[in-house]
Amino acid sequence: MTWGSEWFAAFVAAALIGCAGQTPPPETPPPQEEGPEVTVSLRLLDGGEDEETGTPRNHAELALIHPDGRRDVRPIGQLVGVCTHEEVPGAVLGVRCWWAGAGATVTVRRDGDRLHVMSRPVDEETGEGQEEELMAVDLPAGATLHAIRAH
Repeated sequence: MTWGSEWFAAFVAAALIGCAGQTPPPETPPPQEEGPEVTVSLRLLDGGEDEETGTPRNHAELALIHPDGRRDVRPIGQLVGVCTHEEVPGAVLGVRCWWAGAGATVTVRRDGDRLHVMSRPVDEETGEGQEEELMAVDLPAGATLHAIRAH
């Protein structure tokens, strides 16, 4: 090793040691304030059968349970057919109702601080119909949703 390379190595070592004390610690991002947790459910209640056709009926409700324990239950209406909960892409909750070749898909979708309950008719011969909004419900600002499926 020559004198120049020894000098260079000493310079680099000194520079690294000097910089070690100057490097600020990584910043911890400030905690993001989360909104309250709200439990949401699309409930299906037995509505009996149509007396003439024997078609099953269900009463559907949107239920919200707030952190303070307050319950907000809103009737959606009657759904015809055998209804089961199912995963629907892009939806918080989904239900499919079907009977004798026709039915509907009901979904709960979130848009910001608002939930939209949507219904789309389905027929085995004509396919899916136009989606329509059944109701919209406001959520607390920044709410975190916990979805449950209940019959």
